[in-house]
Amino acid sequence: MSPNRHLSVAGALALLSFLPGHAQAGQAEPQPLVEYPASSDFMVLELTSRGGATVDPTQGPFLRIFGDGRVHVRLPAYVRLDPGDHEAYLSHSDLQALLAMCASKGLTEFDRQAVEQEHKAAERARFENGSPGEMVSDSAHTILTIRLAQYAPVGSDAVNENFKKSIDWYALSEVASWYPELTALVHFHEFVEVLDSIRAATIAAAKRGETSIWLPALDKKH
Repeated sequence: MSPNRHLSVAGALALLSFLPGHAQAGQAEPQPLVEYPASSDFMVLELTSRGGATVDPTQGPFLRIFGDGRVHVRLPAYVRLDPGDHEAYLSHSDLQALLAMCASKGLTEFDRQAVEQEHKAAERARFENGSPGEMVSDSAHTILTIRLAQYAPVGSDAVNENFKKSIDWYALSEVASWYPELTALVHFHEFVEVLDSIRAATIAAAKRGETSIWLPALDKKH
């Protein structure tokens, strides 16, 4: 039986209750529509990696977060520290803050083709300025998957049903560090760092025999 003391909404849906394009009372700015089932089997976020030390991508590490706040972390056997499966729960409010952060950083609207063009232009500008190029010989793909029952960006009345977005970038940490002007990649990397902190908190809580993780830093990184 999954703990449900974190859930503060009744019924089957957890709604980040902002209508797209309309400021709410007490809200500084309008927010996107983000809706998902408060369900233990509806995965809203998944972070995986491919390449690098991951020999078999199907057996690689992952972080999965579900609609009821459940966080499932798997570290494969070749990881020397804390291999295996670990679980804990985010509060309903932390999960809402996390998904709001995901949208506010533009990840629900991430345009890979546009970002690739910006990346190539940045590389070309550095080459023309005589700066040395950056080379990555052994990194990995960072893959983020976002799933929502309903999503609408700010200012849009068109609601996307069964929304799904996958973002895959090679050497994300390195590229975001080398090209801070690539805002979309920097925001992607910042969000991955938040998910990495959730991964670490989940493992630590599971080792202590606890089921809850509290992440007050979430709303500060929004």
